[in-house]
Amino acid sequence: MIVETLDALDRYLGLHPCFPAAVDFLRHSSVKGLMPGSYALDSTGTKALVSYYFTKAQEQGKLEYHSNNIDIQYVVSGCERIGYCPLTQPDPLFDTTRDVGFIHGTCEFVSLVPGRCIILFPHDAHMPGINHDTDCTPVQKIVIKVPVTYR
Repeated sequence: MIVETLDALDRYLGLHPCFPAAVDFLRHSSVKGLMPGSYALDSTGTKALVSYYFTKAQEQGKLEYHSNNIDIQYVVSGCERIGYCPLTQPDPLFDTTRDVGFIHGTCEFVSLVPGRCIILFPHDAHMPGINHDTDCTPVQKIVIKVPVTYR
């Protein structure tokens, strides 16, 4: 897991050949007005998922992980907490079609506010969309799905 500002993501561009396209997309001035949906970033399968939602109580959250994708999560507006813990016990019911598994466990939380990103690798379980304080708040978020192996 890497927590960083959008401005400082350049130092991680060499971690994966698809990271430059992902960072360019996030830095584009029009991301604030994007409609919810999926946006292809290049021919490798890298895509941006734009969503709008309200945060939820921690008790409603689920720890999830992905095997085939690296997540770069960026809050465009609003704020949320995201839980994190290392994946130690994979889900025996992992959904390969959706590339998601769920686990139980305890996690530490970091705050995501506009201008801040989190990069989550396949060994990073995470619980997104959690209230920053006691009240739910509206969030616009972009999750870039970067394939671990690409075409």
